[in-house]
Amino acid sequence: MAKNLQVDMTSGKIFKKMFIFALPFIIMNVMQNLFNLADVAVVGAFVDDIAVAAVGSNASIINLIIALFVGLSVSSNIIVAKLIGAKRESETGKVVGTSITLSLVFGVFLAGVGIALARVILKATGSPAEVIDLATLYLRIYFAGMPVIMLYNFCASILRASGDTFLPMIYIIIAGVINVGLNIFLVVVCHLSVAGVAIATITSQAFSGIACLVTILKRRKQFNLTKKDFIPDLKTFKEILVIGLPSGVQGSLF
Repeated sequence: MAKNLQVDMTSGKIFKKMFIFALPFIIMNVMQNLFNLADVAVVGAFVDDIAVAAVGSNASIINLIIALFVGLSVSSNIIVAKLIGAKRESETGKVVGTSITLSLVFGVFLAGVGIALARVILKATGSPAEVIDLATLYLRIYFAGMPVIMLYNFCASILRASGDTFLPMIYIIIAGVINVGLNIFLVVVCHLSVAGVAIATITSQAFSGIACLVTILKRRKQFNLTKKDFIPDLKTFKEILVIGLPSGVQGSLF
């Protein structure tokens, strides 16, 4: 079943395969940006204009963060895909394990920094005084979910490197449905307002991240992944940064 989901980009007619490979990736990126819009829609329908403004004022910040994460995760995609294409699958375990560990480490670091600086960031982007308290609450909860958001982007990138863009797309679509359902439950039933939609977002993102991780672990033989590979390799770490940082910064600046 795993093989049926993977597109072999090293043989056959390339144009059709490029389309089959790219379409789920495009949908995945669109879905990630729709999470914040879903939050705005729910608080708009069931809360008030202040809540809408508070969630909406985070949109540009979140889009920038997503661009940074997708750019960073490109490094794992490139390195693993290069090894698979060169028929050097025996070397992929170290890259996959290091990438997964680093995604969680980066996520925890960004969570700490983001929670501490959330209000400063919102002031710098001109968030109105009347909504900044609620906006800060939303952004801090969002930043608390950084480890699972990073986990999804890196794990999805690894799966794409093996030719599978379908499952990461399915996981993020399911996460989107979970997000909407939790949004309504936490806002309408639990009356959590802005905090409710933020909690729903990171909970649904946790599903997609863990689902991608479980998929990789089930395919550990394909990736030659062992327990020791989760100890970060310094050379691999440097390679990930050299490729990922410029890509992430470029995406954020754009």
